[in-house]
Amino acid sequence: MPSTPSNETALARYRGHCVVIKCGGRMLTDPALQRSLGEDLMTLLDAGVRPVIVHGGGPQISELLNRLGHETRFANGLRVTDEAALEVVEMVLIGQMNPALVRHIQQAGGQAIGLSGYDGGLLQAEPLGPQPGPDGPVDCGHVGSISDVQPKILQALMAEQYLPVVAPLAPGADGHRYNINADWAASHLAVALGASCLLLLSDIPGVCDSGGAPIADLSCADIPQLAEKKVISGGMLPKLDCVIAACEGGVECWIGDGCTPHTGIKALCGETQGTWLRG
Repeated sequence: MPSTPSNETALARYRGHCVVIKCGGRMLTDPALQRSLGEDLMTLLDAGVRPVIVHGGGPQISELLNRLGHETRFANGLRVTDEAALEVVEMVLIGQMNPALVRHIQQAGGQAIGLSGYDGGLLQAEPLGPQPGPDGPVDCGHVGSISDVQPKILQALMAEQYLPVVAPLAPGADGHRYNINADWAASHLAVALGASCLLLLSDIPGVCDSGGAPIADLSCADIPQLAEKKVISGGMLPKLDCVIAACEGGVECWIGDGCTPHTGIKALCGETQGTWLRG
């Protein structure tokens, strides 16, 4: 999305601030969407904004696991990750998705650096513990929750005008490696970096009302009541837990459809649908 006087004015409030962008869903498989993301990131950099990308790769992981004949199981929305599955997760996130995003950013004119939570002590994890399943608690194996963030490596890269692209994996103090939910990784990083904003881009239009229309603005205090009324449910609930944690850390959040070109820039400029959430 070319820079214009109108979006330069709209982005002025973010000048000098970090914005964390979590990418997931179809935008990670569609080259046109990846190109538009690269263009948007260049617009942000030109406007003096410091973006950090965190990406998922769930569908690609499932596809490769299936091709290898490995059963894909989920508990409470999280992938059950044994040692074999973790190797596939690492292969897809670090070996496929991360360099693809770096490449598209480079092609747009940016200087991107791919890394994961393993690098530079960025993330530290601990085992998440059993999760509820249809037949009782399920051991999710190498699925972790973030216990510590040391953002110095990201701050050093941004100070040199590099754009970090982070894969959500982390080591544990127990010597194991852990698969981290990308929304949680983005939320923790946004708080640790003192980000002004967290954008969660995926295949959903936002937090929707009972009629299916995105709610434009939502207070985190409203979420429990909406959950009790079943207006929000399923996979949206853990995503909103991440948002609440970010908002409590002083970060405003936006959830919306990343499958339309230039969604991130339009969200920051107030020009697209989706849901803004604030504490």
